[in-house]
Amino acid sequence: MSEQDQPTNSRYSTLQSNNYQSQLLTTHFGKLLDKNEAFFNHLKGDCICGRCICGQCKCPKMLLSNDFKKGQESLYQRDFITHGKQKQIPLIDHNVTYKSQLPMDIDTIQRSTYQAHTDAKPAESLKPEQKVFLIPFSSSSAYRLDYAGGGMSSLKINPPHHPTVVDMPMTTHSTYQDNFYKKPIPREEFLTTANKSSFKSPISPELPFIHQSTNSAFYKPYQTGKLNKIDSEQKVRMIPAFDGQFNSTTQKDFDDKNPKKCPSRVFLNSLYKQKLQQIA
Repeated sequence: MSEQDQPTNSRYSTLQSNNYQSQLLTTHFGKLLDKNEAFFNHLKGDCICGRCICGQCKCPKMLLSNDFKKGQESLYQRDFITHGKQKQIPLIDHNVTYKSQLPMDIDTIQRSTYQAHTDAKPAESLKPEQKVFLIPFSSSSAYRLDYAGGGMSSLKINPPHHPTVVDMPMTTHSTYQDNFYKKPIPREEFLTTANKSSFKSPISPELPFIHQSTNSAFYKPYQTGKLNKIDSEQKVRMIPAFDGQFNSTTQKDFDDKNPKKCPSRVFLNSLYKQKLQQIA
């Protein structure tokens, strides 16, 4: 290959790579536009917010949903041809050990060679037998044997008289009871006045109970005059309608700045009616 052909080949490869990248970008943006049509319409102004006049219609909050997991397609992904799955070769176990099919001999060498000896009888002791002396047991102590208990004397010994309180007769009268003097009253008068308070105190004053409040004592109801009753049989005379009877000062002075209906509001109302019809 000549030196003149090398730059032409490099230019061709760069152009081919640029075309491939442009194709990838067009396909990627095409998928992005198809997936987020409502989002781009909102940015373009072709939505409820853009067509609203009253300022109360708003689109729901939207975010651009992009597939970040796949990304762009690489050359390897484009050129690679997947082959069918082959049958998996069974794994070779390199740690294979010989397994005998004969029954296992569980007897050990000690178990096969050991011979148990019979237990010999214990030898008789050559000690002489101890003699048993049958002596009665004395349960009395030395103190009990030597103590001679003396009886009580017949003479009564009176204790010495040393009182802590002087022996005086009990006085049941108080000083107040001795000095206070009151004339006796008849029994009938005592029985009638026993439940009444003897002291004129604010806790139990001897006054009649007044069950009337201050409001009921001083309040005087306002007497209204007689009202003229309306005769139900009398026919009411209706005033004939005339032009301008329902016009007020506000209606005359107020100038409506937005006489047109909001197209977004009309569209939302139509959607709401369609949903109601589907539910019904």
